[in-house]
Amino acid sequence: MSKGKTTTTQQVSLPAWQEQQMQETYQAAKGLAGQPFVPYTGPRVAGFNPDQLRQFQATRGLFETGMQYDPLAGLQQLAQAPTPTVGQVPTLLGADIAAYQSPYQQQVIDVALGDIQRQADIAQQQAQERAIRAGAFGGSRSALLEAEAARPYAE
Repeated sequence: MSKGKTTTTQQVSLPAWQEQQMQETYQAAKGLAGQPFVPYTGPRVAGFNPDQLRQFQATRGLFETGMQYDPLAGLQQLAQAPTPTVGQVPTLLGADIAAYQSPYQQQVIDVALGDIQRQADIAQQQAQERAIRAGAFGGSRSALLEAEAARPYAE
């Protein structure tokens, strides 16, 4: 057993070729560190390519086209138009309001109402046939059968 602390040191030496490379690297670094700073003065962002330039022009064209439309101009023309009258009474009876009607009405609602009316007519005809077969043509019984047949159409 030993008393106290003992320290051993070991000397490590590098091979000569590695020592020489380290010296050369150090000298090169000292030389580079001594050079003055030269800032980059070239362009920092790439320019636009022809496709991008064409797209910019197309976007400008769309914007210019859209800016030509003035929604208030149509309203001003409508407000300044003379009111159609019959005698001294203003009325829209002579005005052409087809431009203001919704195409949804003609394409959907009118077709659906036509189908419903056709079904109501078929039901009415069947009710009349039942009334004739039952001997109740005319009178209150026939009216009741026809009213019951027309009820789904009214609803």
